[in-house]
Amino acid sequence: MTRFVRCIDNTLAADVLTVGSIYEVLQVKERDGYYVLPFGRFTMARFRPASRGRVRLAPTSWAR
Repeated sequence: MTRFVRCIDNTLAADVLTVGSIYEVLQVKERDGYYVLPFGRFTMARFRPASRGRVRLAPTSWAR
């Protein structure tokens, strides 16, 4: 099942993350406390699970 998360904190990553945007999670690293997104790894504290309602993904054209 695909997991989506909403960004709640983009401190020191504003060039990559946008607060309020929803991103697809490629891998969950529970033990290490981070998500792998299409453009990098970020701590889980930066995100909250996205609601199952309307999910509109953030553009990934600026992915590294």
